[in-house]
Amino acid sequence: MNRRYLEPGSRAEGVWTYVVYGGFFLVWTGAAALLWRPRVLPFAALFWLKVPLWLAPVALLAAFRQSWAADFGIVRPSYRAVGLAIGAIALVALGEATRVHWFDPRPLHWPSPSLMLLEAQAPLLEELLFRGAIQPALVRYHGTILGIAITSLLFLLIHVPGWVVLPPAPGPITMIYILGFGLFLGWLRQASGSIWAPLLAHWANDIGGRV
Repeated sequence: MNRRYLEPGSRAEGVWTYVVYGGFFLVWTGAAALLWRPRVLPFAALFWLKVPLWLAPVALLAAFRQSWAADFGIVRPSYRAVGLAIGAIALVALGEATRVHWFDPRPLHWPSPSLMLLEAQAPLLEELLFRGAIQPALVRYHGTILGIAITSLLFLLIHVPGWVVLPPAPGPITMIYILGFGLFLGWLRQASGSIWAPLLAHWANDIGGRV
């Protein structure tokens, strides 16, 4: 039986994207409240449990898209994409250096190589969902600027469950930063034509937070 794919840019594709995100938001909120806050499982189990939880909405969005890997930006990076990735990592590194030097002076503690690899988990899952699966659909549905903006807002909102059930909650500056960083990642995705530049920039940002 031939699978029926959603028409790119159609109302059905846009609505399905919001439905999947809404369902995932509820599941993630419930998981944070019932599993993460009381720590009913060891940290390692919770760490790896995040993988299927976040891959589920990615799979649901991929299931109704033809050539989903290309649509998600999982393609061979162009020279432009490589250049944008290098520039983005340098910009993130400069920002982190400025933060540590001027606003958060303290001894530097570089994460171990194994921790740096583990830190790739969150950026990989988050970029697959937001800049890979969600943004292309919303860009087709709403247009480039609005699609990137809404994706960035949804990216900010998915952090809320963790902030609510795992205090302390961040201040407004942190929330503005996450929203702005989401816009930057969205632009990288659109400008580079692939997921690799935002993924590497996101990973560099998370590593910088560990230094």
